[in-house]
Amino acid sequence: GDVFKEMLEVYCRRILADKQHWAKVKLVIGAGLSITDMLTDISMVFEYFGRGETTFAWATIGSIALNIGLQMICTYVQNAK
Repeated sequence: GDVFKEMLEVYCRRILADKQHWAKVKLVIGAGLSITDMLTDISMVFEYFGRGETTFAWATIGSIALNIGLQMICTYVQNAK
């Protein structure tokens, strides 16, 4: 009981002490998920055009463009001096 609790406390302190490392890990994972999501969206655009479902294809393209546009605006606002 007490040994496990002590080990857990030491482990948690070490994790919390290395906040910058974990922030970078979260950033990389988030960026990877976002890029993967966009790639699957792009593959669906080709699928929709291939099936003749152009409305869905253009809606997906619009969604991707809106997403990238909003990210660009947020990046600009965050880095504006």
